[in-house]
Amino acid sequence: MKIGFDLRSILEFKDEKELTKKRLDSNILSLFSELSSSGHELFILCPVDNKSDNGKLTKIKKVFLKKYKSAVSFKFAFISKTDISNAARRNYIDVFVVADKEIAEETSTFTDSILFSHSNDYELLKNSISTRISQNRETVIPENSKSENFPSEDKLWLKRYRKGDAKWSAAYMSPYDRVTISNQDWLDETAMEFFSRRFTYGQFFNNVNSLSDIMYADGIRKGMVVPLILANTPESLVTLYALYRIKATIAPIFPLSTTEDMENKLKKISEQNRINGYESTTLFMSDLVYGRFRDIIPKNVKTVALEITNSMPRTLRFAFKHIITPKMGIKPVTYSERVISFKEYVNKKAPKVKIDTSFDDTYTAVQLYTGGTVKPKGVRLSERNLDCASRQFYNDRFAFRRGDKIAAFMPLNHSFGLIIGTHVALTLGVDLDIIMKINFKRLDKLFIKDKVNLFGGIPNMFPAIRNNKHFKGSDLSHVKYILSGGALIDATEKQRTTDFFKSHNSQAEVHDGYGLTESAGGIIYDGVPNIGVDVKIVESGTENELGYNEIGELCLSGDQIMQGYDDIALNANVLRKHSDNRIWLHTGDNAVIKSNGKVEIVGRADRMIKVNGEQVILDDIEELLNALPFVDKSAVVKKADSKRGFVPVAFIKLKPDVQWNKENQAVVEQLYSEKLTAYAKPRKTSVIKEFPVTAVGKIDFRALETLAEKGK
Repeated sequence: MKIGFDLRSILEFKDEKELTKKRLDSNILSLFSELSSSGHELFILCPVDNKSDNGKLTKIKKVFLKKYKSAVSFKFAFISKTDISNAARRNYIDVFVVADKEIAEETSTFTDSILFSHSNDYELLKNSISTRISQNRETVIPENSKSENFPSEDKLWLKRYRKGDAKWSAAYMSPYDRVTISNQDWLDETAMEFFSRRFTYGQFFNNVNSLSDIMYADGIRKGMVVPLILANTPESLVTLYALYRIKATIAPIFPLSTTEDMENKLKKISEQNRINGYESTTLFMSDLVYGRFRDIIPKNVKTVALEITNSMPRTLRFAFKHIITPKMGIKPVTYSERVISFKEYVNKKAPKVKIDTSFDDTYTAVQLYTGGTVKPKGVRLSERNLDCASRQFYNDRFAFRRGDKIAAFMPLNHSFGLIIGTHVALTLGVDLDIIMKINFKRLDKLFIKDKVNLFGGIPNMFPAIRNNKHFKGSDLSHVKYILSGGALIDATEKQRTTDFFKSHNSQAEVHDGYGLTESAGGIIYDGVPNIGVDVKIVESGTENELGYNEIGELCLSGDQIMQGYDDIALNANVLRKHSDNRIWLHTGDNAVIKSNGKVEIVGRADRMIKVNGEQVILDDIEELLNALPFVDKSAVVKKADSKRGFVPVAFIKLKPDVQWNKENQAVVEQLYSEKLTAYAKPRKTSVIKEFPVTAVGKIDFRALETLAEKGK
């Protein structure tokens, strides 16, 4: 929980200058230590008459914080005296200790206020805070609630939510407003870093506002679809939020797309803009990939090339330009009337523009692509979708804290990279450690050198972490939260990875997330649907709801669900109005709702096959194989069979220094005999050195199916 203190309530001082000589009472420091060790996030808001002299206030802040650097952890900000109540709101303070009765009454409308004076009894304050914490932590529905109706009616997952978690779920904001308002008190703090170069929130917002003025002068308007083909750099994020400010429709495209896929998407976007009255389209593209796509860019598309070296330290910039990129065969961009450098673009003169950035749910904020390459399928997400997805993290279930550092390596065309890895992190004041390209073999650098606290990855990354010899003897006590997403992670993989971090002094556990692009990314974490999201399981191919512990298709409803596809003909089978008159997203994933209200994802429908008419879940076989002591990772795929329809085929990767022999083979055969029915046994088990992976690092099941068909 976020617990805030108006500094006047716990310290007597005349003005901000006096803070350099004052020190917090030992009683309050003891209270801070106790609250912090219990996982609470502490904020001190210091009221001042004039905030205009930021340089002076920054120096005072540094001196004041230096006194407590090794003792306790809290965040400190100077706030205008007339703005204290608003500051408590925009920082999502759950319990606020104030010295002024009027402010206590103002803040009590949205948070739990405690009126306190530094001359009062600190034991009384401690008890008051403890009471408010307990009240906030009462569950939304009683913990002993039992199943009585259909799961979608009982909503037993609400037992996992506390009343305080729902506090910040009322008012919606635009992506631009959410990030700027959340951080307006922390402009001197780090927003992101890139090759050890740091950028504050103040610098970030100045760059965003300046660029959006230039974009507006250049003709970019609300609802215009703007394609982004970007590597992860600070300039990419500035571009993203500048477009959010204008309310253009952002269309991120994967930089490693095929030329055919890229051509189809750019043509479709260009046509969308033409239909909406815009004869030209502006494309923002990394200079790293420009050479691959320059010949397929439509003639009515103007390109702004973002140099990946712009924010690199000087030595590294030189190495990239003159050594690394030439070795990669990447040629410099040839600029012209249709191709302009980002550096030249941002240096254009443009008047400051007053833009209405308030929440607007009438247009498509983001168009993310998913599915096939021949006919691109654009998922249309609104500002409501984005904000709903991001606000799920404003509660105790997640360890995201202001000043933490997250490994920001997922591309912006990925819902996780765009929403959680970027928007959620920035909203909560998390420092983005921007990674252009992830190296599976040297993931140790993220944790040991960069000291990331938060890490979200795909299951295929976790064996690479555990088998990395560079972690030997390292202290990972700073790692707080590990999230797995993008594919199912089985219980064995979760436990092995959790044990790995614990053996390196970290208390982090691996949490599993589930989501789709159509649900604006993660929507179920550790089996618990996001607050405000409704879930039901239906019989495959129907809208008939199933009861507890019955496997069927997972359906989702709520403000997080997409507006629809850009091709409206595709919506009918995916977005359906049920008998309750609500729109439900049919995910195509199989799941079950347990009697305790938790949702268990069984897998994609195509990860469930019929063998002689009997149902076989391929992910279940993988989980059995992964539990074997000599197996590092497994993958089970289907193979066509003329008699049975399909049969399972298994591939396993052995742990380092393990040899495949008759004994291991016998163990596998015994496992099949003891745990699987005859029709579910893999017809062949092959050892593989490395799994083929997709462009985003997931195991490529299609490639394995091809190997299985060839008998390899």
